[in-house]
Amino acid sequence: PAILTLAEDQNFRRYFKKYQLPALTNIGTAFGMGLIITTFMAGLESPSGESFGLAVLIGNAHGHYKKEPKLDIERVKAIRQATGGIPLVLHGGSGIPDEQVKAAVAAGVRKMNIGTDVCCTFAEATLETLQDENHSLAIDVFMKKPIAAIKMLALSKMKLLDAAGKA
Repeated sequence: PAILTLAEDQNFRRYFKKYQLPALTNIGTAFGMGLIITTFMAGLESPSGESFGLAVLIGNAHGHYKKEPKLDIERVKAIRQATGGIPLVLHGGSGIPDEQVKAAVAAGVRKMNIGTDVCCTFAEATLETLQDENHSLAIDVFMKKPIAAIKMLALSKMKLLDAAGKA
């Protein structure tokens, strides 16, 4: 995960004592790659009782886009119909414009991964904290800004999809 790579960077490490890095990288990983925004449902069951979802490639990709992505919404509808309504998963959901996300959900996407957005949000808030000359290295104080930034990102996605309170 990105935050583990960041923890190996000597410029980043210089702000921490050796014993602080394991806690920071574990928390960073949990809040980074481990955070997945679900749009409607987390665990549907198949007719045989298994939970499943189908990851689709519809113009999305992991990481940062060099130009604005263009999701193939008609392909989403076709896949959804061809699979009998299996919940579709959008891997590489970071950086996709809001209107395209809404259209993908309307067409059948039921889970969206935004790991790049989460990691970048965490890293930006962490760097802002480190650049504050009065920052604290007490983990409960140090992590306030990064955690708040990720919370705001998650809330914005939930609001975008009208998913708040529907878990």
